[in-house]
Amino acid sequence: MKYHITTPGGQRKLLHGRGQPTLRADGAIVWTALTIDVTAEEVADAEIERSLAFFSELQKYEEFLRSSSAMGHDFNNLLTVIIGNAELLEDYALDRSSGQLVREILDAARRSERLVRRLARGAAVSGAGLLLVDVNKSILLMTELIQRALPQTVRLDMQLGAGVPLVYVNRGLLDSAILNLALWARDTMPDGGQLRISTSSQTIAMDQPEIAVNAPLDGRYVVVSVRSAGRDMSPDALDQMLRPGSRLKSVNGRQGLSLVDAFARAAGGSVQLDRSREVGATLNLYLPAHSAELPDPE
Repeated sequence: MKYHITTPGGQRKLLHGRGQPTLRADGAIVWTALTIDVTAEEVADAEIERSLAFFSELQKYEEFLRSSSAMGHDFNNLLTVIIGNAELLEDYALDRSSGQLVREILDAARRSERLVRRLARGAAVSGAGLLLVDVNKSILLMTELIQRALPQTVRLDMQLGAGVPLVYVNRGLLDSAILNLALWARDTMPDGGQLRISTSSQTIAMDQPEIAVNAPLDGRYVVVSVRSAGRDMSPDALDQMLRPGSRLKSVNGRQGLSLVDAFARAAGGSVQLDRSREVGATLNLYLPAHSAELPDPE
């Protein structure tokens, strides 16, 4: 069981204790117990939960602004028709009163047009969150957070490819996707094992027989692969976990894979399951590669 204590120095600690009774020959019961300090693990979990909550809200905000931008374009098209016809009516107004009514229509339509432009600018500010990102650099910056999320029984292995192209994405959402993939791998290894994060670039052609139905389109992609040496996963189980609002939860009740899938699709990529090895499974995050070159290392 887990319980909190306060040390003589005033520090609050979370302890995890296990015990087992043994009946001796003389009838006495002897308890063998082991207590472990898991405070750091609790702090790391709390930090991860805050990060995931932030990334989730960020995704909702991005989706809201994208919807606002689309509606803004539709309203602008309607206002263009209204303003054009009102200007024609102004030229053919029969008297001062009707002319004043037409001018009021024009004034209201032009004010609405300015509001729509402001809305479009707000969405453009959201678009400014899309940056050319070095995936390898982002993963290295995430290493400490990922490491803190892993128990001591799970070993983190990085194999970042050389010359991996840039991607054009929201950096915060990319970090969220990487973290969620790492948490998925961790939760499939309750007994421990190796969690490997690797990157590469891959050119996909639709005539490749191994390409899945929901695979990305032709082109060059950056592939972020997260491999778990733990429990295997079937394609049907992955499909269910990728659905928004999926009831298939990980050990800690997170549903982060659906967020990863939404991010990948919005970026023009996808999430693929690789079960080519006998043990474990790998999730591959495909993101379209950008044509811009990586800066030369100093």
